Amino acid sequence: MRITSSLGNRATTGDPGILSDCEAFRRVEQSNFDSYQMLRIDEAPAVEIHIIQSNDEAGGIGEPGTSGIAPAVANAIFAATGKRLRKLPIVPEVLRRA
Repeated sequence: MRITSSLGNRATTGDPGILSDCEAFRRVEQSNFDSYQMLRIDEAPAVEIHIIQSNDEAGGIGEPGTSGIAPAVANAIFAATGKRLRKLPIVPEVLRRA
């Protein structure tokens, strides 16, 4: 249960900037979490987490939840529109140009 909660939390709080036109891709904006724009509950997607058995050595679990967000969103947009996106952030202007 802790693994599922940790990954779900990272998937929704890890990088909301992929869907907004923020400066975070060019320079550090926030000095602390009080100014970090997080997704609100009504903006957060449903997250499904599947844990598979493995014989590999155990490692950290929090950060892997963040790295798949942007590719998953870009692939969902491709599946829905046929437009392949290769740059972040994913904002309406980028979709129109694709």
